[in-house]
Amino acid sequence: MQRASRSHRTARRSRRTPAHQVGHAVDDASPWRLHGGELRSHGFAALAGLFLAAMALAALRTDNLRMRYVLTEAIAEEGQLREQQRVLQAEVGELRDPARLGRLATGLGLSRPERVIGRRAPVVSSSPEQP
Repeated sequence: MQRASRSHRTARRSRRTPAHQVGHAVDDASPWRLHGGELRSHGFAALAGLFLAAMALAALRTDNLRMRYVLTEAIAEEGQLREQQRVLQAEVGELRDPARLGRLATGLGLSRPERVIGRRAPVVSSSPEQP
């Protein structure tokens, strides 16, 4: 008879409400109703998480595409600036050509100097001057 009472207690415990359902309505219209072993709210949370992840991925792809366009424009501008720099360096080389400068000087009536007078830089002494 003692065995029967133990099984009776065990059966009674198994009929108790699980701890995660305490305080929740258990009618069929409740979103918290057990369905297939899982709470329906978990499915909604998973669906919401999946939607947010898809939106984040779409935002990242859009940003990546925008950055590619910006990078392509920057590379094209860099090519144009390099070409402009090459042209300007060639022009500077032509302007600084000694033969050209000699022709310009002759055209302006300048001539070569007959003699060059060198001037030495003044020497600065480190000792204080005495009066």
